[in-house]
Amino acid sequence: MSIRKAYTFASRLLLGVGLLLSLAAPLRAQVPIDTSDAGLAAYALKAWETVGRASVSEQSGLRWDSGHGWSLVPDWPGEDDAAAKAYFVEPPMRAMLALASATKNVALLEDAAGFFLAYLGRFRTVAEVQVAGRVAAAHSQDAPQGAPTARILPWLDRRPAGNLPAECVLCSTQFMHPVARLFHLIALLPPADRSSVLEKFIDTYAPILVQEHLIRVAYETRFHDNPPGLPDVLVPLWQASGTDRRYRLLDRDLWLIATAAEVLEAHHLAPDLVPLFGEEVRLRRIVTAGTTMLRLRTTAHPETKNTAGMRVGSLGYFEGDFDSHPDMIYSGYTTAEYPKGKAPNPAHGAGWDVSHVQRLPVALRSLWDARLTLPGLFPDSSEIALTVNQYLYRAFQGDFSLPLLNNFFDGSDGWYRVGYANRGDWGYPPAKWCGRPKAGRPCLSRGGFSGWGLLAFISPDLERLGASLVALGASTAPAAVDFRGRVFATNTDGFAFDGPPSALLGQIVSEYLCGKKAQLW
Repeated sequence: MSIRKAYTFASRLLLGVGLLLSLAAPLRAQVPIDTSDAGLAAYALKAWETVGRASVSEQSGLRWDSGHGWSLVPDWPGEDDAAAKAYFVEPPMRAMLALASATKNVALLEDAAGFFLAYLGRFRTVAEVQVAGRVAAAHSQDAPQGAPTARILPWLDRRPAGNLPAECVLCSTQFMHPVARLFHLIALLPPADRSSVLEKFIDTYAPILVQEHLIRVAYETRFHDNPPGLPDVLVPLWQASGTDRRYRLLDRDLWLIATAAEVLEAHHLAPDLVPLFGEEVRLRRIVTAGTTMLRLRTTAHPETKNTAGMRVGSLGYFEGDFDSHPDMIYSGYTTAEYPKGKAPNPAHGAGWDVSHVQRLPVALRSLWDARLTLPGLFPDSSEIALTVNQYLYRAFQGDFSLPLLNNFFDGSDGWYRVGYANRGDWGYPPAKWCGRPKAGRPCLSRGGFSGWGLLAFISPDLERLGASLVALGASTAPAAVDFRGRVFATNTDGFAFDGPPSALLGQIVSEYLCGKKAQLW
């Protein structure tokens, strides 16, 4: 499908441009950009083709050539630590696949498939990493487990005595979710539209994704340091944690649950295309045990009110689970004064920080898109709506002209990660104190607007927030420019339509374009 034709398909998306412009009333000066549905899709595509693809290339050790596609960079310095870099491939790849879904752009699916096929050269077997660990004469507690021939992404466990070859399960689970999402999107295509590269991608990655990743990590790998008496294998741990709140659910768990849901839905849509190798029962158990565990980690807030002051209720997640974590030691301080050196004062009942919790809407969208294959599981549409309410009416501060988030998903707004990774005079302050003019005070909000656009179909106010972010990126009013520079901009990304494409703005646009529909394709 040509890009021009893809834009035509996008014409039914991002309704309410008049609303978008009206929201910009306080920021009247705007860059003369095309804010039509096709114009926004064109901008997101340009962002992928420039900064998005460049980011993926940098984090993967692959190069892109318009004539030959993706290929490995030989002797890439990061090849022994590929997993650490792969972690950062997911956000731009998520955005690109969201744009492909929104605009029905098969060429983008082929672009992604070509990337993953070329990336095969970065995998190593469990045995190869274990041998490298023995050569290092030391053993990492994160050494890979499972079948010796299973393919994994190598990672260096950095220790004072040296770097130990190991496996970063969090990194690989985050990287593999777009692989599963691509399976799902390809399975939605009519067979005649599945090109040879798309079929080759699924044929190549199916055993890696199902057997060597999902089954190996969820059933064949032991994780230590769980609460006393709980299993050290993930699925039995999750089953026990469906009635026992002691285990702190991790982003690793969300990625595995969502990835299994995507694979099961892809198989349901195209069983001859997507094999499960006899593992359907165990894959379903990943999702059922995982979602039961997730439900137990929610907190109902019936008192939550919307922007009109009406009581609508909301659903919080993971509240209090990480109160004792070192990142939260000063989260009870809510003033501008830097708290390091003061007495510890953790908040009580705080949720995840708003940057990390962006994984939640991505996982919920995967579960929503698999709802026909996996009926009756948490969450249903009302529970997704309540989750979105939590984001909109507790985490979001409510100013649609200058959108800002509290630091934590429960709506609290204390300091986070003070002195993180031995950085002096550094930390995430409460939202209104973040950013310029003082260095070392970044804004958590910057990472908190991603992901949620995928659920825009559930809430007009969430669509409104997406429109306000677009309006902010288009505005040239001094207040908006200053706010963008303080909250959103980095040295390489201005979060503005005026100037070089913004990776973050392109990602948010792509996710909202996709999320306005309850159907994936």
